[in-house]
Amino acid sequence: MALKLFILFCLLAATGQSLPAVAQESKPSAAETTQESAPAPEVKTETIIKRYLIGAGDTLDVIVARRPELNWRGQVNSSGEIPALPYLEKPIRALCRTEEDLAQEIKEAYSRLVKNPEITVRVIERSTRPVILLGAIRTSQRFQLQRDVRLNELLFVSGGVTDRASGDIQIFSTEPFMCPGEGASAEQTAETEKSPLKVVRILDLMAGKEEANPLIRSGDIVTVMVAEPVYVSGGVVSPQSINFRDQLTLARAITMAGGLTGSARGGDIRIYRRKQNPAETEVIKADYNAIRKQQQPDIPLKAYDIIEVPHSAAAATRRNWQTAAQEVVMDEKQSAALPLRVLN
Repeated sequence: MALKLFILFCLLAATGQSLPAVAQESKPSAAETTQESAPAPEVKTETIIKRYLIGAGDTLDVIVARRPELNWRGQVNSSGEIPALPYLEKPIRALCRTEEDLAQEIKEAYSRLVKNPEITVRVIERSTRPVILLGAIRTSQRFQLQRDVRLNELLFVSGGVTDRASGDIQIFSTEPFMCPGEGASAEQTAETEKSPLKVVRILDLMAGKEEANPLIRSGDIVTVMVAEPVYVSGGVVSPQSINFRDQLTLARAITMAGGLTGSARGGDIRIYRRKQNPAETEVIKADYNAIRKQQQPDIPLKAYDIIEVPHSAAAATRRNWQTAAQEVVMDEKQSAALPLRVLN
């Protein structure tokens, strides 16, 4: 009997010791459960930051750690090089390079004189010619660009275009592309070198077309073209000059002038159009009444056309466009006087 009790006690003791071990082997740890259930972390792609490329005339600060006698501050010359740094015989090419790339080359050059030099290059001041914005714009002014600016932002900070705009914007680049990648492809660079003048349509810019919203570079002259006039005189409600734009016709011009008066002879309108020779004038007869009834096609206008709507009591006489222009009532309030700025 005692032998049986001893054997049973041994079995219970062995079972009690093995149970926790079995439970520990079968049950996963909390850390393992978290690692298995947690989703794999997303691998984020490295953001590529566009760095400034050093240009001619930029002021640089070259600092050599613990060696102040080797420090240098000065401008990049017109050839795009840093003049001879202290104890270096050859100039260092800086044009179209980043601060990090230039610091690495200076480090290699000083490694022959200093053991493990630590070089820091900073652009203290950018040498950039101002951008000039003028024409049919709310505020004609100059801009000193310290970052990338596109055409739409330049127009926005200037208050937008006025109603005198013709619909075209001319961008004249006074400086060539010095570095590849200055916001332009190789094709754009070649095109700019061939013709520095670029014309952008305001309608394309408003439509969000990428090619109509270029980067503005230092020295660019941006001109919002002013519409050329078309004059409406005689028997209209408001004789005036109208800004000429594409698809301007006789009917639209008369409508913009308030329409015909009660005494106007709409069937005997004259359009005086100047030719290349100022002494010659072309006279085009038009029947506005027939145009309104769609019995005749509307007449497209050209810049500097004079539309004369005769009164019923007035005699129709032959006149040239210079004589007719003298009777046009000009709205002086529409032409704001620009401030005079002296450029030294």
